[in-house]
Amino acid sequence: MVMFRYAPGWGAGHALRFFKVHRKQIVQCNGYETYEKLTKAERTVSPWVLVHCWTHRRRRFVKRLEKDSLPIAEETLRQIAELNTVEKSVRGLPAEARLAARHELSTPVIAAFWP
Repeated sequence: MVMFRYAPGWGAGHALRFFKVHRKQIVQCNGYETYEKLTKAERTVSPWVLVHCWTHRRRRFVKRLEKDSLPIAEETLRQIAELNTVEKSVRGLPAEARLAARHELSTPVIAAFWP
């Protein structure tokens, strides 16, 4: 399920109130530090796993590349482009096929982030 929820501010209280009744384990978010507090919140069900968005992470490396021309930023952007290529190649396929392709094609790219 995908849901967008507006709150009049960026405080952790908004996210904690909203997700208090959320029963699922995975929360995909934009990397805003407030969401890290969710992983420490007491829950009656399993703890949350935060899944960050590659697009938001990519922006930070674009800024670093523009500012400092660091080779590591350029390499990171290349790897993220590889992940985007994988996603384009599986778009429209059944969920099982997308998952299998991601395991086969994306796992080595992600592993290369932490050599």
